[in-house]
Amino acid sequence: MDIQLNMTRYCNQCGVEISDEDEQFCSNCGSNIHEKTTTSGNTSHTKIIIILLCIIIGLLILSITFMSFGNIFSPKETPTLEIITGSQMTNEETFKVELVGKNGALQGKNIKVTFSDGENSYDFVASTNANGIAEITPTVDLGDYEVVCEFEGDDDYSQASTTKPVTVVQAEPNYESYSYSHSFEDTDSNGDGYVTLSDMNIAHTPKNIQNQMYSDSDDDGDGKLNRHEYYKFMYKLNYDRGSYGL
Repeated sequence: MDIQLNMTRYCNQCGVEISDEDEQFCSNCGSNIHEKTTTSGNTSHTKIIIILLCIIIGLLILSITFMSFGNIFSPKETPTLEIITGSQMTNEETFKVELVGKNGALQGKNIKVTFSDGENSYDFVASTNANGIAEITPTVDLGDYEVVCEFEGDDDYSQASTTKPVTVVQAEPNYESYSYSHSFEDTDSNGDGYVTLSDMNIAHTPKNIQNQMYSDSDDDGDGKLNRHEYYKFMYKLNYDRGSYGL
């Protein structure tokens, strides 16, 4: 079976269709005719293919752009970083900082904690626990510090930081663990949970030094000593006399 193609000739200059196959010159513009042949239906098919290719290429470009700049369309969450420790802590306490997202505590995130006193900086790193809390025991000298806490961020969360002034003071001894001639129960004769200076028979310590020690031990300033304050006073009286010039 013969397949016939619909062959059409056009003028290269003005584009007019040449109906006579033997025609050598364009009847419209008079220019020499060069054969320009098309196959019926091929032009429309070619246009469709080109359009489809353009669509596919455009989709690929959009896909690559979305993957490369996904954070533009889906920005990271910014968590809250908060220092729990107060403005004063002892050199034996743990320093605590909390990291929280919109759905609660963030676990397993590294927090960098920097203690700086203007001359020296001390860096520590701790990971948050199930409650979103990171804890460190800073090995620093006593004094005033500017504490900076930083979370550098990850694939899901943006970075966060917070700053707080903190004073590190000497931790108090465990006063009750020392040996004394009289216990709190021995001295608290009426059993009301308090003792006064008059309840104690103190020798070999000047009265003014006794009063100063008593005042330094009376933490709440109520003029009497509870159990903790009593042992604090006894510690000063027996083991910390040098602080009072004795």
